[in-house]
Amino acid sequence: MKIKFYDIKNSEETLNKLMNQDLPFKYARKLQKNLKRINDELIFFEEKRKELLEKYGEVTDNILRVKNENKEKYLEEYKEMLNTEIDLDIEKIPISFLDNSNIKLSPYDINNLEFILDDTE
Repeated sequence: MKIKFYDIKNSEETLNKLMNQDLPFKYARKLQKNLKRINDELIFFEEKRKELLEKYGEVTDNILRVKNENKEKYLEEYKEMLNTEIDLDIEKIPISFLDNSNIKLSPYDINNLEFILDDTE
């Protein structure tokens, strides 16, 4: 499936919330496999983000920060990274599994998981 890094980054917190729930085995396994694939991409993304920070930043008080004169260039390249589409092998999970559980997700959470949830059932 084609997905942007932006969507992956947005899903991170909600996926971690789900992974801490008691789920039926088949859904827990699918989520775990998906999360592993997503985490691999997030690790890559974070490495590239740090490289970008080093390119446009400087260390002040032991903190790496983007220099004021480089903020526009940094943000432009960071946005480009977020909008990059990748192929991600995701196993969709029926949204109906949430109906039969005690899991509480907000509409915001559901939106963040849209690429992983299948509502065709």
